[in-house]
Amino acid sequence: MRLTAEALQSPELREACALGTGQIYRFIPLYETSSTGYVGRNETSLMKRIHGHKSASSECTALRRAIAKHGLDQMDLVVLDKNIPRRKLASAERYWVSKYDTYRKGYNCTPGGEHWTAEVIAKVKATKNTPESRAKTAAASRRHWDDPEQHKQHAAALAKSRRDPNVRKKASAASKRMWQKPGYKDRLSAVHKKAQNTPKRKKQLKDHLTNLWSDPEYKKKRSQAIKDGRARAKAARGGVVKYVRRT
Repeated sequence: MRLTAEALQSPELREACALGTGQIYRFIPLYETSSTGYVGRNETSLMKRIHGHKSASSECTALRRAIAKHGLDQMDLVVLDKNIPRRKLASAERYWVSKYDTYRKGYNCTPGGEHWTAEVIAKVKATKNTPESRAKTAAASRRHWDDPEQHKQHAAALAKSRRDPNVRKKASAASKRMWQKPGYKDRLSAVHKKAQNTPKRKKQLKDHLTNLWSDPEYKKKRSQAIKDGRARAKAARGGVVKYVRRT
């Protein structure tokens, strides 16, 4: 499928992968180049992967630059394999990257499947872990978020995604797995406490709360919400008030 403006409206690109499965896709350049393109894996929808590759924060820098230079309409998108069980996705990605040699002759930055050899690590460090690269990524990200229209579109897409039952189920399962890892809760708690206890952060929180409570409308809503909550608690206890007023 050539990624023209019309093709980008296709329902096929928005179709989500079945739960627990994924697919392998390939970007094929239609412009004159020696590149063999890019092979990737997808567990959501192809449209989300397209947006991800266009994003300033994309780690697939070679593909991102090619899209920025030539445009999506100069790319063909092909699904190579689909309905692949999640446990087999990494090996499938390595197979197709190797088949089309998109790591050495294309836009892939790794051999696929998170196969981090010493050679791959050295290549990533040489291209990504430099002051110039970080500065470019930060500047591109700021341009994206400083654009009100881009911010609005991103927020709307995120809100829509979070209403999707499949997305919510996947996010819940991933969150549970993380919280079950030994030491994760303690590490996260330590990082949060450290971030919240800096003088700068304390001042930000103080100023934020001061601004909120100086708004008569906000103060009125919060006051009513507290009264409603107390009324519900009192009704649930058969009319007995059990909260203690602070002095």
